[in-house]
Amino acid sequence: MAERISEAEHAVMEVLWEEQPLTATEVAERASPERGWSVHTVKTLLSRLLAKGAISHEADGRRFLYRPAIEREAYVGRESEKLVNMSKQNYRLEPNPIFTPDMKYIVFRSNMFGADYAFAVEIAKADAAR
Repeated sequence: MAERISEAEHAVMEVLWEEQPLTATEVAERASPERGWSVHTVKTLLSRLLAKGAISHEADGRRFLYRPAIEREAYVGRESEKLVNMSKQNYRLEPNPIFTPDMKYIVFRSNMFGADYAFAVEIAKADAAR
């Protein structure tokens, strides 16, 4: 699987890693409560994952049963490696991330978009009561 999967596709993968094989309707029932996705939306995501080789399917009468084609641990490990392996990048500035004193942000500089930029990434929502 060379192509990255989206956040929505990842949510479908989590359902399939938890239990397999499942029909599109069963995936929708498990993934949709917090997202409000229709079965049609889930079928679109399943089609994309099939095209990317992340899942496989088999006919079961008039429906399909879906299962992961990649193991969760292998996927997470590969994605983590992509985040930290900068050996193939052509950056003039190394990000050198630092945490803010309150530990709410990671701050770094980079030229990954051409010009030099400073980035601050929130790592936890601030408590509104503070």
